[in-house]
Amino acid sequence: MHADAPASKASACLPARTRSLWSRQAVFSATAIAVSHLLPASATAEKVDRKLVVRAQVEAATLWRKGYVVEDAQVDSMLQAILDSMVSDYSMDPGIKLRVHLFRSPEINAFALPDGSLYVFVGLLANLSTMDQLAFILGHEAYHAIDLHAQKNLAQAKSKSALVGILSIGSSIALGSSGIAGAGLIDTFAQLGLSLAGAASIHGYGRELERSADEAGLAMIQRAGRPGCAAVHSMQVLLASHDGQGRISNFFWGSHPLLVDRIAYLEEASRETCDDELPQVAPDFAGIHWPMLKKTVELWLLAGNPTAGLRPALRYCQRFPEDAEIHRHLGDVYRGVGTPDTLALAASEYEVALALGDAPLPLRGLALVAEARGDTAACIGYLERYLAGGVDVPNRRSLQRKLQQLMSRAVPGAETIDTLSTREPD
Repeated sequence: MHADAPASKASACLPARTRSLWSRQAVFSATAIAVSHLLPASATAEKVDRKLVVRAQVEAATLWRKGYVVEDAQVDSMLQAILDSMVSDYSMDPGIKLRVHLFRSPEINAFALPDGSLYVFVGLLANLSTMDQLAFILGHEAYHAIDLHAQKNLAQAKSKSALVGILSIGSSIALGSSGIAGAGLIDTFAQLGLSLAGAASIHGYGRELERSADEAGLAMIQRAGRPGCAAVHSMQVLLASHDGQGRISNFFWGSHPLLVDRIAYLEEASRETCDDELPQVAPDFAGIHWPMLKKTVELWLLAGNPTAGLRPALRYCQRFPEDAEIHRHLGDVYRGVGTPDTLALAASEYEVALALGDAPLPLRGLALVAEARGDTAACIGYLERYLAGGVDVPNRRSLQRKLQQLMSRAVPGAETIDTLSTREPD
């Protein structure tokens, strides 16, 4: 987090959220039992479990239908091209189709389904800096599908209760509140009956298979002429996102070797001496990194966690100070924190966004800041400007009612809302 960022209040909510997770785990247990008849008593890498693949296809379709897949043709094409170039030498069952999807979440994460559907989170792309790092991640995830790791885990299940952990395809998600991040994502998977994707957010493949995927990903990038240190740097990116001991240890391939151990064995296996300093954003990766960084800010705001959005917002704004929209997002971030100091910063950012031509949305932000400060007159003024003219704004009717209520309390006999809604901006 940025040095000036206010402390997060999320820790105060952890006990309640933890209790919620226990109930969600019970849901997953029931879901796992419900689909257990689809799973064979044993499975081997030599013979693909068709029913498991079909189940994965159904879940992949649900993720797309429910809006968890970001449609970005340019990014999708770049990711798929990298993946295809690395797996062309592998023979796979015809039922496994390796396809990369951009997952709508600000978390630092990725996972794979048994049918070959690979999901890379927006938040992960926002934290990488080179195509080589991305190539390693794609190789790692692809190998989970190629080598039937889900199936191998299922073959080791000793009881139905073990299926919750065994069905894991990806990594654990940190506690949160929204359907696109944290425990909210776990909740959503449970409600949709996504036992494969859902279990991926609780547990992982286990250290042996994760190490196997690490080594395969490293071999893939080196065979493609990419530096082996990219694998090491990928782990360092994750380590840099936290202190290496907390929730990040469960991110991005859940029950895995510790990141510090992975860094050590990947560097040894690469036979390269890797720099401890992470590389800057490479020119050929900039077209992915910066848009994803900006989108991460939007997603953290949508997830109701403005504090998490502060650091990426500041980074993006430093790189693109003339982007009016990022100043509005920064205003939303500061307003969401809600202290007197951050409210002042929010107002300043909204004014910058207006000056750069981002009208009328910053006016709504300014109205909300004024309301938080208890300045009813200013709030009315900003809402009048925001609703003026024929501009199509979200939630117009509810805001008109709010404005009428504010005016009726502040000025007895105030103008009607119809007049206000057609007034020209100041």
